[in-house]
Amino acid sequence: MQIGFRHYKTISKNDVLYCIVLFVLVLISVLQNNVLIINADFILKAFNYIELVIYAVLVFLIVQKDYSVKHLLCAFLLGVILLVGYYKSGMAIFVRALLLILAARNVKFNSIQNTIMNSMTAGILISFMLYLIQVIRGDMPIFLPEGHTLGFVAKNTSGELLCLLGMMAMYTRIKQSEKIHYLFILTIGFVLYTVTKSKTAVMIFWITPFVMKLSIMIFKHRNSRILKFLFYAINPALFLFSYVTARLYPENAFVQKLDNIVTNRIFLNSYVLNKYGTTLFGQHVNLHDTGIYNPVTGIGNITITVDNAYIVSLVSLGLIPTLIFITAYFLVLRKAFKDQNYALVGIAVLLCLYGFTEVVTLEIYVNFVFFSLLADTKVLLLPRYMVSGLYSYKETSYEF
Repeated sequence: MQIGFRHYKTISKNDVLYCIVLFVLVLISVLQNNVLIINADFILKAFNYIELVIYAVLVFLIVQKDYSVKHLLCAFLLGVILLVGYYKSGMAIFVRALLLILAARNVKFNSIQNTIMNSMTAGILISFMLYLIQVIRGDMPIFLPEGHTLGFVAKNTSGELLCLLGMMAMYTRIKQSEKIHYLFILTIGFVLYTVTKSKTAVMIFWITPFVMKLSIMIFKHRNSRILKFLFYAINPALFLFSYVTARLYPENAFVQKLDNIVTNRIFLNSYVLNKYGTTLFGQHVNLHDTGIYNPVTGIGNITITVDNAYIVSLVSLGLIPTLIFITAYFLVLRKAFKDQNYALVGIAVLLCLYGFTEVVTLEIYVNFVFFSLLADTKVLLLPRYMVSGLYSYKETSYEF
């Protein structure tokens, strides 16, 4: 029975291949945070080999795109800069992002988003099943007052992933002009906090629909350059704020009081900056130290874990890759404003704010707004059962 399918067309084989490799990369990224898998060396080595094959496939897909010689040369130069950062730091996070962005040219943005959501969901379910096995065997208590990891290395990891899935789901509903039930969002947030005790993730989850709606209300009827400038300035402002407060922390009383409010995150930034300094293209660093003494508070035996994406990028990946990261945010917002996709503007701003307290926003799977740079951001009216995003509607697609 083929009723209704004459209105649809299958997307290109290369786009299907792109969604497949993206699904695998996201799944690997999620599972690498599982407490059992992270201790299984043979699985991690297998993941590394799979990623190498996928990077080759992404290069193949990029060559298949209709880039001009000028654009390819620019991409090559940018790739060389980021590869130098990778060589210096050992972190391929920005190189991987560049390959995925370039290969995403003209791929439907909703297909990319659905692929990420489906893959993250699969990764969470696999991790949770392994977690249940630990509970059944008695290796893990059923009730934990400090929050459940759901099988991941930390409870914040599970909170981040669940928060991100919620953000994507809300973005999908709002961009398609569907209603958001705030009581339902509030309830889900309480459940999320009860399970993971991840305060930041829950706060971001709760304010997501309001920030998106506010962005739409502000810009739908007002083309204010001042307001747009303020939105553009959020990302570089957070970067400068993170750096300046970290430098001022040892001597400035106001910054020290502010550090108490943000649960010692400024001290953590200050410690790492003072220990390693900054470089142009990054360096190998250890962002996890124990037994550290804070001379300001007089507290010792502190465990250092830097949670600020801007400081981690600056110290680990270097100044130039960090500036490229900030510039890419500007380009994302510019395209979103041009497409009048104000819901995506709101999501981008939220992820900027999230980066102040979590490192995961450096990863393109989490900061999924970067895919919109070259992807096809038209809104497509898809039947609800077509969640894979592998079909597009020919007659009712329109610019958001």
